[in-house]
Amino acid sequence: MPPPKEHFFNVRTPPGTSVDEVIDALEGLVGIQDIYSVQHHGGFDFQVGVNSVAAVQTLLETGGLRLGTRTVPLVPVARQVTSVTCLYLPCYVPDNEVVTGLKSYGTTLRIEEARYKDRPSIRTGTRYIKMDMRLENPLPNFARVGGHRATFEYRGVRRLCRRCNQEGHFKAQCDTPHCARCGVFGHRTDTCTEPCRRCGGAHASVDCTARKSYSMAAAMDVDEFPALGTATAAGQTQRRMTTLRPAKRPKPNEDGPEPQVIPEKNARASCGHYGTNGTGAAAGRQTDRCADASEHAQRREAGGGRQPWPC
Repeated sequence: MPPPKEHFFNVRTPPGTSVDEVIDALEGLVGIQDIYSVQHHGGFDFQVGVNSVAAVQTLLETGGLRLGTRTVPLVPVARQVTSVTCLYLPCYVPDNEVVTGLKSYGTTLRIEEARYKDRPSIRTGTRYIKMDMRLENPLPNFARVGGHRATFEYRGVRRLCRRCNQEGHFKAQCDTPHCARCGVFGHRTDTCTEPCRRCGGAHASVDCTARKSYSMAAAMDVDEFPALGTATAAGQTQRRMTTLRPAKRPKPNEDGPEPQVIPEKNARASCGHYGTNGTGAAAGRQTDRCADASEHAQRREAGGGRQPWPC
């Protein structure tokens, strides 16, 4: 009869790892007599089974399998309650946000806050979480909770680099190339052939000159204004601007006296066609044409070329 489900573990090996290497690494932990099976599940995935409870406890305490220069995690097939320590998460983040942030990795059962031993009323900021973790998507060693980056520690944790988010190394030893053109880890900038993410052009996204906002797109460049002197489109009326200029005043005569400016009401009063009050018998209307045109011409010239009366 085969062992129960709790005696089996999944392991993802590095590329090029053989079955013999997996068996040798497992034998070094529990011995050849406690190995029940080593099954290849395709690709880099293996499933190993052990016979005794002592071997299961050894694999749980070890948490990983040493293959060459790397240690890969041993993930139990059966769901087990995992004790997770949450570090560096601000104390003002409520527990319900922790439950929401860890929802994709499993079900949170209980959250406890650590306190100082000598001052139990003061919290340390560390939280102890009991959760039923999903085997297909275990909690990494860091994740964002409530907009903050928190660190998680537990047995068999899936450790990721804080720089490139890849497994197998830490940030201090990270040498994964980063492309400054497309912003992706894994290749150098000089070998990147990705088009611009903003406009699709054959240049880097950081060098893109395309407008980034609506206000910039709505603004017109100087060269987009129509040239002066162009004809108005059909069906459109062109408004003309009226230029205000000062009235021409007569130039003073150097040899003669200053010209006399006759006010408008005086000019109208001096004309026989109007009354002395500027309205006349016809209520301001012209009754007859002026007989002496030369006299009015002189008055008009003296008034700066203006004709304030309708004669």
